[in-house]
Amino acid sequence: KLSKNVAIQTAPQIRLIQSNDKMPADKIQMAALSTVPLWESQIKIALGLHRQEGRAARQSAEADLLRIERQLKKALLEAAQQ
Repeated sequence: KLSKNVAIQTAPQIRLIQSNDKMPADKIQMAALSTVPLWESQIKIALGLHRQEGRAARQSAEADLLRIERQLKKALLEAAQQ
């Protein structure tokens, strides 16, 4: 009977401790649910920018090659005319 009374008296304390433990877990879960999508979108943006930089570099290199090709053709034509 004494153990039963002690258990009844300590039950609210145990529930309070359990609810206090649940709060940090809920906060962590909410932070993860809001942070992960934001992080994912930032990664997508960064990858898109990286790809654009690569395309721009390729286009610049292609333009340089075309310019060099024109100069070479011009030089060959001039050399052939002499």
